[in-house]
Parts: sequence; C-alpha cells; structure tokens
Amino acid sequence: MKLKNSIFYLSALFAIGVTLPALGQQRRLVTAGCRQGSCSEEYYLGKRLIHSNNLGGQNNKLFEIDLEIVSDFDGTNHRKQWAYCSIEEPFVAFDFPNQEDEFLYFHYLSPANTLNIGGYNQGSLSLYWAVCHDQFDQDIYQLATLARQLGYSEHQSSYQAILPKSFLRLF
Repeated sequence: MKLKNSIFYLSALFAIGVTLPALGQQRRLVTAGCRQGSCSEEYYLGKRLIHSNNLGGQNNKLFEIDLEIVSDFDGTNHRKQWAYCSIEEPFVAFDFPNQEDEFLYFHYLSPANTLNIGGYNQGSLSLYWAVCHDQFDQDIYQLATLARQLGYSEHQSSYQAILPKSFLRLF
C-alpha cells in the first residue's frame, strides 16, 4: 500500500512539475493598448497547424490560433483566428464573436513596408509576427528590416478582404 501511495504522489508531483511551467509559457502577450475608450490585452495561448504547402518554393503554413482577449469593456474572452505564414501571401483571418454570419475578415499584410501599417491591421500584424516568427509584443515598425531579410517584399499590398468561411477549406 505504501508503494502505491508513493508512486501516486511521485507521479502527481512529476505531473505538476512538468505541467505548471508549460502552462505558464503558453500564455504570451501579443499586443496591448487602448482604442476608442476601451483598453485590452491579447494573449497567445497556442496554435494548431491546419495546412502546409511548398508553393513557389516556400514552406507556407496555415495555423489556427487560440487567443485570450482581456478587455475592460468585455471582460475575458477566448477566440480563434487564423494566420497564413507565407512570404508571398501573408494574412491573418478572423471573424466577429457572437455573429452568426458566414464570413471571415482577412488582413493581407505587408510586413516589410511600414507605410502599409494602419490602425485596422496593427493587431493582425503583431499576431502574424508572434505566430509565424516567434516575435511577441514587438514594435512592428522595427520588424520591417527583419521582414526584408526574411524575404518579404516592400511592394506587397496590404488590404482587407471579406470572404466566406469556406475559403479556408481551400488550403
């Protein structure tokens, strides 16, 4: 009986010792700030690979991202977004929580061109850098030089598109 209890307690301690540091590392700040009278923080909780391809000789990956949004207006909420890590067609896609429509909002990004960073896509660009290049809570304007070194073009277009949710199934 003592041996069973000892094994149980050792297993429990080992599980706690392994699990707690891993949990603490997963929740990472992506962006924080105030806009239109409300302040919020966006935390990265993890990602899941949905699709990978080698179009154009590049290793492109589509990830589903788990986020925690902490807002003084809405409280704490969990969301899913998507990032396509691609030097040729980088984007972040999202929907609006609690809306029952069949559309996603796509922010096509231009990480190498600071002139294409606007209020509407700053959060998406911060999330893209976190998910695709492990650059968390960074000044996205300063990352443009790194983007050029990684092969992103300064001439990429940055725009928003609204597409059916089924678009992600094409990947």
